[in-house]
Amino acid sequence: MPGPLVPSDRTEGRQYHQLLRGPGYRWWHPAAGLVVLATSFFVLLVLVQAGTVLIDVVRTGGPVAESIDRLSTEFDPLFLAGLNLSLAALLPAVALVMMLVHRRRFGWLSSVAGRLRWGYLARMVWLATGVAVLFTMAATLLPMNGEAADSPATVSFQVWLGLAVVVLLTTPLQAAAEEYVFRGYAFQALGAWLRTPWIPLLITSLAFAFAHGSQNLPLFIDRFAFGVIACWLVIRTGGLEAAIAMHVVNNVLIFLAAAAFDEVDDALTVTAIPWSLVLLDIAQMMLFAWLAVRSFRNRGLSAVAGEPGLVTARPSG
Repeated sequence: MPGPLVPSDRTEGRQYHQLLRGPGYRWWHPAAGLVVLATSFFVLLVLVQAGTVLIDVVRTGGPVAESIDRLSTEFDPLFLAGLNLSLAALLPAVALVMMLVHRRRFGWLSSVAGRLRWGYLARMVWLATGVAVLFTMAATLLPMNGEAADSPATVSFQVWLGLAVVVLLTTPLQAAAEEYVFRGYAFQALGAWLRTPWIPLLITSLAFAFAHGSQNLPLFIDRFAFGVIACWLVIRTGGLEAAIAMHVVNNVLIFLAAAAFDEVDDALTVTAIPWSLVLLDIAQMMLFAWLAVRSFRNRGLSAVAGEPGLVTARPSG
């Protein structure tokens, strides 16, 4: 039987990337954790997708093969929910790793406070929304591929509403799950082996960009930059809240807009964007990051476990 969870005082004085170290830590724990994470996620992924197919079979009365084919080609509310919940399965998978391998509470992936700092997260969601809306309006003025884009046809309110409800309920879980894996567990697992946080930052940011599959260079750079900035926010604030807010708001706004123009499939399978959009997107992320860290400092929060006051020291390494 697994032993008791590690008490919180064993993390005192540690920065976020080294929270897995401490009494009871073994060098092989991070490697074992990554294996358990991959295995448990695969099992949960299969279960969620099987459930999605089963629901579609029940609602349509068609053959299973037809539903399986639609699962990868259509993005109606059911299949969009199935896709988002498949990625959200990373959350219970990483929670299982923390419990079984590291004997730590899931909250230590959230922040150096051992929990999600909800007040700061709510403030970051509002901040990210304001910045994103501002830059989205600017993006509409950019020509795509050197030419002004034609006005796409909109869908009915009823069709949009169905997709919008799914987006609002499941996309935050999908985005948060990716943050808990890349900027959370993967960052801490590598940080347990390395004193400096900067090498884990580069590795996890590259992994995040490559995980999105086929893409042109501008899109890869955009996703890599997102990973770097999100990870920098984790280092500076000692938690995932700002990174989660940036990721959730970005994805929710994109898919709400895509749903209005019947372009959800395009948003999910995009493989190319122009450099002009990359530059605008990076500027948006940098502005949000700067404002997020300012807000963090103004609220007197700590980036080190067990220290209640404002922390201004630079991370080690």
